Amino acid sequence: MHHRLFANQRALEPFDAHAEAIGIDVAAFGECISSSRHAATVRLDMEQARIAGVTGTPSFVLAKGDPDDPSKVTGLVFIRGAQPFETFQAAIDGELAKLAEGG
Repeated sequence: MHHRLFANQRALEPFDAHAEAIGIDVAAFGECISSSRHAATVRLDMEQARIAGVTGTPSFVLAKGDPDDPSKVTGLVFIRGAQPFETFQAAIDGELAKLAEGG
C-alpha cells in the first residue's frame, strides 16, 4: 500500500480503491481504518519525529547506537528531503571518519 500511495499522490482517495487494486480485503481494510486502533501509535510516532526535528518526508537520520543502551543514539545527522546518493555517501563517510578518529 505504501508504494501504491506514493505512486498515486495526486489521487489518494478513495483509499479502499487502492486497497482493492493491490488485493487487500477491502472490508477488513475499512474496518481497520474506521476503528482507529492504531491512531495512538501513529500519533506517538509523529510526536517523537517532531521532537527529533523531523519536519517532513522523506527524512533520514544517521546515528550511532549505544551498545550499552539500545534506546540511546549519538552522532545524529539529519538528511531532509529527497537527496541524491552523493548526499548520503558524504554523510555516512563523514560519520565513519569521525568514528575512525575515536569520535
